[in-house]
Amino acid sequence: MSDATVTHNAAASRFEAHLGAERVGLIDYRTQGDTVDLVHTEVDPDQQGQGVASDLVRGALDTIRLEKMTVVPTCPYVARWLDGHEDYQDMLAPTNV
Repeated sequence: MSDATVTHNAAASRFEAHLGAERVGLIDYRTQGDTVDLVHTEVDPDQQGQGVASDLVRGALDTIRLEKMTVVPTCPYVARWLDGHEDYQDMLAPTNV
């Protein structure tokens, strides 16, 4: 697990992971109605393998859950992460169940 802080940058349609003041990862998304399509995840090469991507997905999904929205995991990393976390399966949009 990393020490990354996850924030929602709604103006840029993305969730961001920060270590201190430095942005070290992001998930880009698109919203349609009450569904969030998580389309792309990236982590700085120096931070890969440190748990940043996992923390980023969890933080994004926790925020989306608070908004009572569903998720389409277009990003392959997000889809794999969801496959391994049953406690987030209820967030999948009906077309992805």
